[in-house]
This record gives sequence, C-alpha cells and structure tokens, in this order.
Amino acid sequence: MKVLRPGIERQVEEDGQLLRQIAALAAQTPLGSSYDLPGLAEQMVTSLEGEIDFRREAGNTERLAQVLKRSSFVGDGRLRVPQLYQELSGPAVLVLEWLEGDPILSDGARVALEQRSGGVEAATDALLGAFVEQFFVEGFFDADPHPGNLMVAADGTITLLDLGMVGSFDPRTRTLVLDLVLALINEDPARATDLLVQLAPPQASSVDRRGLRRQLDQLIRANFAKPLQQLNFALFLGDLLQIASRTGLQVPGNLGLFVKAITNLEGVGRALAPEFSFTEAMKPLVGWLMARALLLPQQRVMQFGLDLRALLLDSPRQLSGLLQRFSGDELVFSFQLQGLERLLANLDVLSRRIALSILVAALLLSATVMATQSELQLLRQVSQGLFVAANVLGVWLVVSLMRSGRR
Repeated sequence: MKVLRPGIERQVEEDGQLLRQIAALAAQTPLGSSYDLPGLAEQMVTSLEGEIDFRREAGNTERLAQVLKRSSFVGDGRLRVPQLYQELSGPAVLVLEWLEGDPILSDGARVALEQRSGGVEAATDALLGAFVEQFFVEGFFDADPHPGNLMVAADGTITLLDLGMVGSFDPRTRTLVLDLVLALINEDPARATDLLVQLAPPQASSVDRRGLRRQLDQLIRANFAKPLQQLNFALFLGDLLQIASRTGLQVPGNLGLFVKAITNLEGVGRALAPEFSFTEAMKPLVGWLMARALLLPQQRVMQFGLDLRALLLDSPRQLSGLLQRFSGDELVFSFQLQGLERLLANLDVLSRRIALSILVAALLLSATVMATQSELQLLRQVSQGLFVAANVLGVWLVVSLMRSGRR
C-alpha cells in the first residue's frame, strides 16, 4: 500500500517549475542547445507528478500487466506486476496485492531463479525480451527497472515494482530506434548516421554528415573491437548521444529514459551472470522484431492504408499548385553552396597572382629586348630599371606563394 504524504503536491509543483526554468535557461547555452533539455525536464516533471498521483501509477500497472500478458517471452508467468485493487485505490492511496520475495540480486533470489526451469539464463532472457517488446512493439516501458524494483518470489517469478516512472515512444520513434540499434549491432556507421539524423533533427539547416559518420565509425570500432562480454552497451549509447549533441543534433528527451532503462537492465544482467552480454543477447531479439515487422500486423496495415489514402487525395492538389506556380513564374529554386565565398576569394587571389606573373614575364622580356637590341644609353638604363622592377615583383610573388602554402 502507498499513501501520499500531506503537502507533497505543492513541493513537487514548486520543484517542477524550478526544473523547467533551469532547463529553459540551460537550453540557451551552446552545450544545452544540443539537447532537448526542456523536453527532458518535462518528462521528468511528468514522471514526478505521476509518482504523486497514484491514479497514474495504477493505470501504468494495469497497462503493463496487459503488455506482459500478451508478451511472447513471459507466457509462462515468469514476469508479472502486482495485482491492483482498483476499488480501494485513489489519487492519494494505491492498494496492491501483498507479495513475498527477495530483491533480484540477493542470494535468496538467485537460489529461486536457479531452481526454476532454465535457471538464471532463462530469467535474464525473459526479462530482456519483455523489455525489448516494451521498447519496440508497445512503445510503453518501465523506465526504472533497477534491482530494488525487481523482486523474485520463491517459485522464481520476477515481479516489477514501483511503476510511477514510465517512458513512451511514438510509432515513428520506436521504429527509428529499433533500426538504429540494429545498425549499431551490425557495425554499420553509414546507416546509423542516417537514422540518427532522422531521430535527432539538426538545429541548423545542415549537419556535417561526413564528420558524424567518421565519429560513429570510430566509436563502433573502439567498442566492438573488444569481446562482447566487455562491451557496456549503455555507456556505448551514452557516448553515441554525446557525439550527436556535439555534431549539432537535438537529442529527444525520451531517449534519456530509454538509456536509463537499458543501463539498469544491463547492470542486472551482468550482476546475475558475469558472462552476460547485452549486445549478444539483443541480436536474436532484434532480428525477431525485424522479421515480425515485415509481416505487417494489423496496426501497420491500417497506417499504411491511411498514408496511401492521404497520398492519393493530396497528390492532385499538390500537382495542380506546382503547375500553377510554373505557369505564373512564381516557382523559385534556392540553392545553398557551402564554402562558396571562400572559393571566390581564393579564385580572386589566384587571378591576381597569374596577372602579376604575366606582368613580371613581360617586364623581363621587354628589358631583355631593349638591352640587347638598343644602342641608346637611355633605353639601356630603362631596360635595367625594368629588370630590377621585374626581379622585385618576382621575389614578392615567390614569398607570397610560400606564405600561402603554409596556411
């Protein structure tokens, strides 16, 4: 049973307002603008408000119970949530069934997991598989599965506790995140670059894709060069998001809860089995999800039909508007060439040097002709002056070229 402490609502409201203000100020800095700090703060405030409104946690508990009930990985009841007593619960009181058990990393929990069929390995597979379904199929997941919130009963059943903090992905985001994880596991930096730019749109009009791809390639090589058992996938994802922010991409706030959940799950897996590899365990799960996605379940078929209908209805109107702009000379094409001003400046300097080179050559030629073919003393003196001028200009040109070569 949970009972709300009197006065906590006001305290959370004040803390939430302060957190929003801090996030708004931090977002104005160069570092803060690289992250969706207001979005992340909003998610944290929403989670805090959910913690003190027990109706939300009750709804999360019921929803996750349905998710686990239809899960492909916990059909044997290996994973569950406490039963909710809805008639006894309200905004300030949450009544759940009383369950006996031990924290998942305790000795008693290990004994219970080992006695159940499949042992610890089957338990970690079920736990990871259930969360993969939450991330990429349901788009609704427990964002705080730390060891204290995972309880193991005497029969080896794992219970998820404290569902006040949850995360969510819209259909587009969870598809992009799934594709990104698959690209990373397959060590494909080019694909990962494209997906990351879609997932975290750049703040400016353009982004250095080549530089981003180079950094992702280095990150992937550095992490996947080691044995998979030594690869910390949560830290790997954290480094990935830091690279994205440094490149000018704005990382969505909900990815923070995703990485938080991954960090907890990987920590539990490694504590239960030192040889546990999150990346190795994910490979068959992601492959299964991709194969399942190709089957186009009913929701995807409906979405595909709606998208196709919208395309058929909008295309004639859009084509008509485009033709009208063509006929009315209203269509303007805009091109943006990167580095054009610098190129023009370099061409200007180059043209001046070519002209100076031609002038030096002409002076030398004139001086030579006048000195060899003229009998007048005056012309010979003029030729000597031209020769000196040509040499001075030639030396200046050589020095200028050497200086530009060092830049």
